[in-house]
Amino acid sequence: MSGKNSLNELMIDINRDKDSIFNLLKTLVEIESPSGDIDGLSRCAKVITDAFADIDASIATIETASGPIIKIQLTPLTIVPEKNLLILAHMDTVYPKGTTKVFPFRSDGNTLWGPGIFDMKAGLVQAVFTLRYLSRCRQNLVSSITLLCTPDEEIGSIGSKQIIEQEAASSSYVFITEPSSGEEGALKTSRSGRAQYHLRIKGLSSHAGLEPQLGVSAVKELASQIVQIYKLAKADEGLHINVGLVRGGTAVNVIPDYAEAVVDVRFLHQSQMEFIEKSFSALKPENQLITMSVEGGIERPPWEEEPEGNALFTLAKKMGKTIGLTLTSVHAGGSGDGNFTAALGIPTLDGLGPKGSGAHSLGRETITFTSLLERTALLFTLIEHIASE
Repeated sequence: MSGKNSLNELMIDINRDKDSIFNLLKTLVEIESPSGDIDGLSRCAKVITDAFADIDASIATIETASGPIIKIQLTPLTIVPEKNLLILAHMDTVYPKGTTKVFPFRSDGNTLWGPGIFDMKAGLVQAVFTLRYLSRCRQNLVSSITLLCTPDEEIGSIGSKQIIEQEAASSSYVFITEPSSGEEGALKTSRSGRAQYHLRIKGLSSHAGLEPQLGVSAVKELASQIVQIYKLAKADEGLHINVGLVRGGTAVNVIPDYAEAVVDVRFLHQSQMEFIEKSFSALKPENQLITMSVEGGIERPPWEEEPEGNALFTLAKKMGKTIGLTLTSVHAGGSGDGNFTAALGIPTLDGLGPKGSGAHSLGRETITFTSLLERTALLFTLIEHIASE
């Protein structure tokens, strides 16, 4: 396939496969696969690999503590490829087992609902069918194309980070089918970095009425630390801090001997990341009778927009016009696997998934089916153009 003929054939294929696309999406959404659920993630992995049973592709399963990573690769038929193009998608969701009982997959015309449908079971389906369509034009390929489906993006990609970076390091471009942004379905060309810190504070307990002078309040110390931590934020510069979890104490009439907090930090730039690392490592208790530990650190580095990334978006915008799409780009405050690949200097384009809303929102997560079909056409058109140059 190439040029106008390629596009015409593609739209015929997509229109013919609408029911298959719908059914694969329904199957994946109805398989509950929260992060850490090896059984659910393995079932998703099997459905994905089964989708390539009739395709001449290299399929490998990499077992990790977080669950299976699926690697599916197409290679050119006639030459040894000089470069690889990497598609990234993840199989895990944030919803616990049992969610489909209260929030089942459902369809109302063009609108589809379900847990994880937007983030990012629909993006998985998009990647699967894109690779299937690319397999039909392998005679034109000069690049190999790899689809990597991971099990733990929602919890920081702890088990898959090394594999992602390894695959990205041997790739010329990275395409991520995470959900698009906003009503316009904007693509993501940069993301904030993320760090997480866990403060644990140990004091001395005592009776709050009889012997308060013998107690050393861990909660009081934690309160002081939280005040200092929030002073590190610079919201107008994109450095945001949220103390999201706080626990402490055993009873209202007991001076609390233990308290803890978990802190989420988002930042735009490398210099801010270094500032945060230095600041949290320097935290000390105000009361010398307190012992305090600070654990955690950088989960994902910042993805700062680079000229190469802009060039990839510009190409995507051009390819989008050929199928009637007007594309825009945004910075995403959330972090993702694109942070890892962009940090390696690999041009990365994220948010290629369908339009929708309600990510991580029980009862409200949704996509539009037509946008899934359109974004599949976009991803194919973009990759086929690069892979056949």
